[in-house]
Amino acid sequence: MYDIIQLFGGFILTAGYIPQMVKIYKTKDASAISIPFYCLLIIGIILYEIYAIHLATIGIYAFLITNTMALISSVSILIMVLFYNRK
Repeated sequence: MYDIIQLFGGFILTAGYIPQMVKIYKTKDASAISIPFYCLLIIGIILYEIYAIHLATIGIYAFLITNTMALISSVSILIMVLFYNRK
């Protein structure tokens, strides 16, 4: 039961990245995005990822799935920010 709640919450939180990614891609402008924020966010997610991997070793995979999605989304936005701010 709690795994389903965690998956659902994780999917909703990860979906929150999509509008930002789409806006950056469409406008080709990421000047309003804070690079330090995303760097700190990624560090925090990596630490959570370590914990999620530990949980996966005891058979709990929901947190690993959603945390990995959040990590991929955050890194994608940071790459887009760095790419479009090179101008």
